Amino acid sequence: MSLVMLHPSTSVMVRQATPACADDPLFAALDFWVGGWSVWSGDQQVGTNRIAKILEGCAIVEEWRSAARFVDTRTPERREMSFLRFDLRRTSWRGHARRNRR
Repeated sequence: MSLVMLHPSTSVMVRQATPACADDPLFAALDFWVGGWSVWSGDQQVGTNRIAKILEGCAIVEEWRSAARFVDTRTPERREMSFLRFDLRRTSWRGHARRNRR
């Protein structure tokens, strides 16, 4: 879908197109992962993970939080955020992650 606008002062047409990723099935490959997740090891919760599509479906952001602070109050919560984008040239998802602790 495209939106075509006519600028009144210059009579120049400007076209704003919907990002190609919005309609491309390659960008929907990780849709199953989107949502909020509780992560368990046996009967103990070890963390939570929140995954969301951003930038009109062109990227994914992941936010991990450990449950360590619930097990041992002396252990600070560990957090990590990841930003994933689809690389059309390599036809694969690429990501960058950062955490609050080593």
